[in-house]
Amino acid sequence: LEQSNLLLDGAVPVDATLQTKFAGVFAAGDIAIVPDPYGSSPVRIEHWVVAQRHGMHAAQAMLGSKEPYREPPFFWTMQYGNSIKLTGSTKDYEEIVYRGDVDNDTFSAGYFKDGVLKAVSTIGRGRDVLVAGELLKDGIAVSAAQFREIEDLEELFE
Repeated sequence: LEQSNLLLDGAVPVDATLQTKFAGVFAAGDIAIVPDPYGSSPVRIEHWVVAQRHGMHAAQAMLGSKEPYREPPFFWTMQYGNSIKLTGSTKDYEEIVYRGDVDNDTFSAGYFKDGVLKAVSTIGRGRDVLVAGELLKDGIAVSAAQFREIEDLEELFE
């Protein structure tokens, strides 16, 4: 790849269909720098779930789809016995709103910019991060008050 003229800082920039600057050449997974459909700068997420989603999207693009990649950034990790999950972009947030019990490691943190949810991280509330990812993907605006007060985030789909 070093001689291909595709690399930028050790990764490969792609467009919204995961195609590189060379027609018919696609990149996915750890090596891809993907446009963030939610307004932040392009991102490189080195996580197997993202690589899997990239691969499926790139395959559809190779078969002719022009649909842009719309999956919010996602990762999870285990740290000190806690499963930490995050979806969305935490770049440039202005406010963090918590729901759940922070003192007992069962909470979600919502990251807001201009009063709208941009990302969610969780410890012990994995369902919140899954639902938040779908809300972000579907373009459903969530306010800080809604995030804080609604018992089940799925109510926001109604």
